[in-house]
Amino acid sequence: MWQLACLLLGVTLCFVAIVGLPDAAYQRAGPYANEAALQQLRAELALDRSPPARFSIYWRRLWSGDLRSIYTQEPLLDVFPEKLAHTAKVLAAGVGALVVLSAAWVLAYRAFPGLRHFISIAVGATASVPVFLSATLLMYVATLTGTPNWIAAGLALALFPSILLATNIEQRCAAVAHANYRTLEHHYRISRLASLRRLVREFAPTAILIGNAIAFYLVAGVAIVELVFGIPGLGRWMLDSLLRVDLPVIFLTGVAASVSASLVLFAANLVALWADPRHEPRLVAS
Repeated sequence: MWQLACLLLGVTLCFVAIVGLPDAAYQRAGPYANEAALQQLRAELALDRSPPARFSIYWRRLWSGDLRSIYTQEPLLDVFPEKLAHTAKVLAAGVGALVVLSAAWVLAYRAFPGLRHFISIAVGATASVPVFLSATLLMYVATLTGTPNWIAAGLALALFPSILLATNIEQRCAAVAHANYRTLEHHYRISRLASLRRLVREFAPTAILIGNAIAFYLVAGVAIVELVFGIPGLGRWMLDSLLRVDLPVIFLTGVAASVSASLVLFAANLVALWADPRHEPRLVAS
């Protein structure tokens, strides 16, 4: 239910933002167009309709596959799969880099316990670098080393989230190490699955918050890294469309972003449901 509400809210807010953008007809026609040409173009783009009517028109055109760019007039659903493939490639590289970098940070914490303070300072300094600057530096390194741009983009995307994730993992592991879970497990004959559920339930709120933050960072940051590395994915498509005020493309990418947010919430709810104590077997005392 919440996922559907999030989807509807995201799409509605996206359209409200579209209504507040500059005149798309003026952007399309240019500064030398006369008023008659502008009025004709506004009618073609349905800009002379009320916002609810335009919202309905966009949805009908999207559903029928006839939603088109106001510049190229190409059906957007024909372009969308190619853009999505580029973005999925970058996100896959970002997730892979997130796992590798998080493991590297955790190993650094474990291998050099006496240098925790200095490692924390280095981690904080790295996390304070904006993704645009880190992406620019990695683009330079990727050019020198011949690294594919989508791999370098994924690395830039995962740099800060890996620090956030590794720090949280280290804190959670320290908390588990000081807890008597094994003693309770043997004393009350708790199954391994029930014990795992108890651990997940205890750390689920923090894990969900961290997971949502990382997912949001990855989805929001993909537009920046695609722009820096020149990758023709959904993020760069959205930024280019905002600059050109290509309203149908902005609407389509807003719908895609809302669906992504709904999927993240759905995954978080699945974790919370699995860790729900009402689904845990009863404990049997010895």
